[in-house]
This record gives sequence, structure tokens and C-alpha cells, in this order.
Amino acid sequence: MIKMEKSHVPVAASTHAGMSGKNNEDNYRVTAYQMSEHNQARVLLAVLCDGVGGHQAGEVASTIGVNLITDTIAESNGEDFTNVLVNAIELASIEVNKQAVLNNDGPGRAGMGSTASIACLMGNRLYTATVGDSRIYLIRDHKIQQISKDHTWIQDALDVGLITPAQVHGHPNAHVIRRYLGGPGVPEVDLRMFLTGMENDAQAEANQGTRLFSGDRILICSDGLSDLVDAPEILAVVEESGEQMQDALSELTQMANSRGGHDNITLILFRIPADIGLPKQDPPTETVEVQQPPTVQQKKKPGCMALLALPLVLAVVAFLMMT
Repeated sequence: MIKMEKSHVPVAASTHAGMSGKNNEDNYRVTAYQMSEHNQARVLLAVLCDGVGGHQAGEVASTIGVNLITDTIAESNGEDFTNVLVNAIELASIEVNKQAVLNNDGPGRAGMGSTASIACLMGNRLYTATVGDSRIYLIRDHKIQQISKDHTWIQDALDVGLITPAQVHGHPNAHVIRRYLGGPGVPEVDLRMFLTGMENDAQAEANQGTRLFSGDRILICSDGLSDLVDAPEILAVVEESGEQMQDALSELTQMANSRGGHDNITLILFRIPADIGLPKQDPPTETVEVQQPPTVQQKKKPGCMALLALPLVLAVVAFLMMT
């Protein structure tokens, strides 16, 4: 891909060390490209990595992650793009682990690691990939949806019913992550994109390349924000700020810091403008704010009633043939 000076959509980004006095171990890169000399399709690539390991190690891991992921994707031709994202994260994880082993006599680099979250906009098609707990949100039609999945002990415990949402706050395992860059094995890269929160895993993966609409916003953030500012609050700030996206990021960062700012806070926000030539019709209505389990009626597929009626039809035909 060919690097461009300006993105084809408005974008804003910021990072803050927080209020704890710790080193800022977050890193991010936002880059714009044209697909090739012969293909003028525009691409926006946003990568956020939140380092773990303490001292300087987390910063080293997140820097390796951001740079290697970005460079690997930039060298691709845009074909089979989900595999490109997976390969980029896997290569970054291998390199972080390699540097931890080679420099294990340094200042705490042994065991260093990092989260990684990627959002790539190709034209108006969104692709994502994640490991760890740096979240990706979709803001659409006055609603907010976390489209990524946290790879944490807490999320796994919630999924299997081991704990309840009321037990999450203050839990001793709140920051134990299950997938990350730098481990001894290559992490399983998550390509699921939960546009409604109702999808199963296969349906969520099939959402890759989903079309974004005019007015849609994508927010990537480290857990320094999501631990302290909940989704409805994020929605309110982003919507109130309108096109002043940098103001929204400043206010969100200030909110997190006012509540303790116990961790680094990094945010990337981009918006689909009305003048980009994208469809102006209302977006699909399946994006919902409140996630409720489907009812029995919703679970039925269109062909279910026809199958239930089949024995009755056969019985009628058999009766007519005997008379």
C-alpha cells in the first residue's frame, strides 16, 4: 500500500499516562494509505497496544507491537485481508517474545507483553482484530456497541456464569488477560465483530468487512478508559462533541483521570462523514443498545414452519390417494 499524508475520514487520537505516576506503556499509530498506484481505494489503519510487564518492559512490548503490526499490514496488497491482520499480530507476538528472551537480563523485560487492537477501514468497509482487553466500540444511531471481546479472566468467568456482573468491580482477577503479544505460544487472534451482541462466534466473524454508514464512529481505547468510564458515558460525550472529536477524547480522558486515572489512557476515534459518498439511508436496525437474549420466536429460522407443516401435508395426500 502507498502511504498518504491525510486520511479519507476524520480521525483523532490521544494518550495520557494517567494519575498514578506510572510510565505510559500504551502506544498507538494511525496511518493512511492508498491501496496501490492502480487502485485508488483509501485505507485508514489504527493500531493500539497496551503494554504489560512493568518498568520499561510494557512500553517496549507495545512499541514493538504497534510498529510491526502497522508495517506488516502496510506491506500487504489488501487481498485476503483478515489473514493479513492475523499474520501481523502473530509476527508481533513472536518478536515481543524473542526480544524478552534475548534481553532477559535487562530491566524487567522477561515476561513482557502487550494487548493489540486493530481497526482498519478500507473505503467504507471495517476490519478488526484483537488480543487482550483494549476495546473497540461502534457508535451508531445514538447507540454504542462493544464490537470486540475482552480476553480476560473476568470475561471468561462471566461467559460461563462463574461470577455475576455485580461481582466484577474490585475483583482480584480484574486485570488478568488471557491473550496477549509476547507469550511463549502464538495467541489466538480474535476476528469476531459483535455488531449486535446477539451473534454466535461464526456470525461475528462473518461480520468482517461490514459496511459503515455516514455518521458511524469507531472508538478504540485501552482499559485505562473502559475501567473507569462506562459505555453510555462514552456515547454521551462523543455525541455531544459532534465533529469536535479531539474535544471528546480530552473530556473522556479527564473523566477517567478524575476517577483515579489508575492506568494509561489511550483513545483513537474516527468518523464516517456525510460527504464521503457512502449510503445516506438508515443503517441496519439490528444494532441494539440493550442486549437481551433472543426469544424462542426469534431463534426460529424462516424454514421452520414449513418443516412443521410437512407431516400434515403428506397425510392429506395419502388420504386422497386411497379414496
